[in-house]
Amino acid sequence: MNEFQILSEIKIKYPPDIYDGFFPFPSPFRGQKQIKVIILGTDPGNCINGKTIRFNYVFGLENRESPYFKQILKNLCLLKNFDFDEIYIQNVCRCYFKVDTYKNKYWNEIARKYWLPLLKQELDFLFEPRIPVFITTEKILDIIMDKKINASRIYKENIIIEKEENFLTRRIIAFYRHQRYDLNNWPEYLKHLQKLIY
Repeated sequence: MNEFQILSEIKIKYPPDIYDGFFPFPSPFRGQKQIKVIILGTDPGNCINGKTIRFNYVFGLENRESPYFKQILKNLCLLKNFDFDEIYIQNVCRCYFKVDTYKNKYWNEIARKYWLPLLKQELDFLFEPRIPVFITTEKILDIIMDKKINASRIYKENIIIEKEENFLTRRIIAFYRHQRYDLNNWPEYLKHLQKLIY
């Protein structure tokens, strides 16, 4: 299925208080150099006081100081030799929703059934399998692998999800955007990532 077919299916099969049919979707952000890391968000939904802010690029990266990317950028800057032009950023679900991801009881189903296969196809076409994926929330981990791994355990034990363990068949690295997972608070995990990525 392509983006338009997926959007049509969601409109037909899910309640109107979940669905937001706005198009175009935010475009992925792609740096100008050889890509070293893929970063995944959940979706572009950001309903604040009943109004959704529309983006040109994922995370509002038409502005490189976007508040939606602030914590991720802060962590990226802690990695050695970070270069904005060496990252590719996309959402798992490309469409907007009317509810927050964690309040959307259909999110996992929609993401896994419709958007994840398209995402895998896109990443496999664009990038070699060795390019790792940074996921920005546990919610993404829930849909790309069957077993559950607690976030704090990942950070305490320096766990990396290997390609054989997940649907995307790429190395998956937890890079959560919640302030709790600021890499300043996890120095051993940060060192582990620095060795792996650069």
